[in-house]
Amino acid sequence: MFNPLEFQKDAIDDLNKSFLNLWKKDEKQLPLVLKSPTGSGKTFMVSHFIRGLNHLPNWDEDKSFIWITFSDDIAMQSKNKFAEYFENILENGLLTVSDINRGKLQKNDILFLNWQKIVSRSAETRVLKRPEDKKERKESGSYFEDFIDKTHKENREIILIIDEAHKHVTKDLAQNVIDYINPKIILHVTATQKPDIELESRRLDSFIEVPREKVIEQGLIKEQILVQTEEDLKNYKKEDLDEVLIDLGIEKRKQIIEEYENLGKKINPLVLIQLPNDDKKLIDLGQKSKRSS
Repeated sequence: MFNPLEFQKDAIDDLNKSFLNLWKKDEKQLPLVLKSPTGSGKTFMVSHFIRGLNHLPNWDEDKSFIWITFSDDIAMQSKNKFAEYFENILENGLLTVSDINRGKLQKNDILFLNWQKIVSRSAETRVLKRPEDKKERKESGSYFEDFIDKTHKENREIILIIDEAHKHVTKDLAQNVIDYINPKIILHVTATQKPDIELESRRLDSFIEVPREKVIEQGLIKEQILVQTEEDLKNYKKEDLDEVLIDLGIEKRKQIIEEYENLGKKINPLVLIQLPNDDKKLIDLGQKSKRSS
């Protein structure tokens, strides 16, 4: 089991305190916000917070969780990380979309779900949502709405976790689904929270913010990032700049390895390449995408 750093432990404790205060209220869809810098271990903190609810003194409510992400890969990564953190002491059931045919969420289950599977306007992508036309419905198996209905019939509360909430959730597209889930509490996990949600959570004293300087002190993120400037690239006017940047990255990696070796450390730094996500637009225009080049 991994132990939280001091700032992570403080955030987990604050989440517990705010969560219990919200739980006492009669309203539904109450916002709980964890605002923390990218690289600070948000998934780690939320996982410890969820598992910690199993061991709170004098509190053993019948609840389950839906953990929303915005791609199938990230949903599986979140599930696998949770399993890794508590490998030998795993107490929560970890579910994916393939488990929806089980019919309902059991107590302490966590469903890791790609949001697009239920809110996308594209019928091909929105594979879990029940069609309005009864003729289009499948003969066997459960839809997402069936899964939620049966969970509600058990009088089991649902806690909704929206990972990286600031990036994708739009009210016009998502609110009808959130209303259907009708969670007791919505935990928004983000690096940059939307103003209206932040304001409401501050009013309810349920806004937890991890200071960036605390994360820097622990070495999880850097105080600053050096970038390649336009001035640096002027000597490469006639060359392909994508190749130039890759070559410069490889050269920088060699320099970093040498510095580590001088310190007597055997560390193999990686070169990360982030590709643009506009492939479809380029292909539609008859152009090559960077991914396919």
